[in-house]
Amino acid sequence: MKSIHCLTIPIQALVLGQSSADQHIKNITNCARGIMFLGTPHEGSDKAKWAETGQKFAKMVGKNTNKEMIKVLIEDSIKLSELGVAFLNFLRSRGESKEPGSKVEVVCFFEEYPTSIGVIVSKTSAMIAGYESQSIPADHSEMCKFASKNELGYQRVSNVLRRWTEMIGTPPEIEKTKVGDIHDALSATDTIREIFSEK
Repeated sequence: MKSIHCLTIPIQALVLGQSSADQHIKNITNCARGIMFLGTPHEGSDKAKWAETGQKFAKMVGKNTNKEMIKVLIEDSIKLSELGVAFLNFLRSRGESKEPGSKVEVVCFFEEYPTSIGVIVSKTSAMIAGYESQSIPADHSEMCKFASKNELGYQRVSNVLRRWTEMIGTPPEIEKTKVGDIHDALSATDTIREIFSEK
């Protein structure tokens, strides 16, 4: 189901990139220093909860959850539960690594208000145990649409980005990176898309 899979592409890129034989994809994964989630469900290995969340997304975009749709959601829930576990393992391995700058910072934002059909991603679902979480005073469909920089949601998101920028700085190895190497790493995006399309 596209509406669910589009939420997982960054996670898939990191999880698959870590063990990729393609050095360019590995480079992208190794450069990840922070991940921010806005209303993203993290149901871990609970397949039933993944299916339930999928049904909410389907309702939000106006799709009827008929028998065929529910079947697709259940099939997706198995893949998503496996990806959820793999992502937590990825965070753990990066956190335990002795290499400087290997830890990946994570902040999860959750919606404060319900939509017309209720809360899409609950606070509990939007959080990852052991990582920072904050609220955004909006419903699920509006939580990443900021009308101005004075909005509380915008300020909370930008404060996290500013903090990460100051904390991470510019590592010496990045300063030495050749422009050609950066271009090669960016071109790996096409390869990542091909991997996902085969899943």
